[in-house]
Amino acid sequence: MKKMTQSRKMRPSKYNVVDDQKREQIVEKIFKEKMKIKEVAQLFQIPLSTVKAVKSVYLKEGRIQKKAKRNRSKKVVTTIIVALIDKQVNFVAS
Repeated sequence: MKKMTQSRKMRPSKYNVVDDQKREQIVEKIFKEKMKIKEVAQLFQIPLSTVKAVKSVYLKEGRIQKKAKRNRSKKVVTTIIVALIDKQVNFVAS
């Protein structure tokens, strides 16, 4: 097995969090003001890939807001063990 290095343990989170207000501004800059994606990324100081993702979600699904997370209920596993113990034991002496 490989040993994890220090840089791998302290790696930042995978995705940038962009709130709904900033998403709306990004869409407005791209489609209403006709700014380039690269310019919008520099303006908001976020990665180009994040701006592309916001744009593609808007084009594909028509939504600006972040998708709401479902509150999933946790699956509860219960185990019941039933044991019958017979305390009456008849010994026959021989």
